[in-house]
Amino acid sequence: MKNKIAVLKQTPKCPNLRTLFLSQNELQMISNGFFQFIPHLIVLDLSRNTGLRALPEGISQLVSLECFDLSWTGIEELPLELKALTKLKMLDLSYMRNLRKLLQHLISSFSKLQIFKMWLPGIQLYPNEDNVSNRGNEKLIEELKGVTWLILAPNLSTPSIVECAKMEEILSEGKLGKVVGVLGIPYPKPFLKLESLHLICLSKLKSIYWDALPSHV
Repeated sequence: MKNKIAVLKQTPKCPNLRTLFLSQNELQMISNGFFQFIPHLIVLDLSRNTGLRALPEGISQLVSLECFDLSWTGIEELPLELKALTKLKMLDLSYMRNLRKLLQHLISSFSKLQIFKMWLPGIQLYPNEDNVSNRGNEKLIEELKGVTWLILAPNLSTPSIVECAKMEEILSEGKLGKVVGVLGIPYPKPFLKLESLHLICLSKLKSIYWDALPSHV
């Protein structure tokens, strides 16, 4: 942290490394091979590197990663390679002011995700059908509230939803039934591990859930 590192182009061999804090540097580029020999990394903090505009394809090598902090970075697009991070439990995308593209079904592919943070104030988004952040955040809302997200993230414990002006419901019973039919999975019970729920500035919100929330919340 705070080492003024601008480029990571080496290929370090650290098979036992579990935690890597690179926050508050001056990172601009990470080579594709940098993560090649760090297979057991659990925590990666790249936050507050505003000059970092892209993640390397080699990010897919971090198959053991559980906590990933990208807040306050200059990253413009989250690569499809992130789907390889199947053990991810915490993902922080807060204040990524340059983020222009978030691929459809990327976030909902993290089945073990427990903590997800995202706030993108005042951004302009690429007009692309695969971009769930496109068209006034409507597709992003669909990705996050649209059942698949909650079914595939049964361990979600501390969600926060802030300033989604068009969001009307958190979870739709009708759409949940449709996804159950398509995926062929048992009818789920969302929010079973919910510990806290933060809903801020949702001016059109009408419904959170059609049933009572768990008693421990």
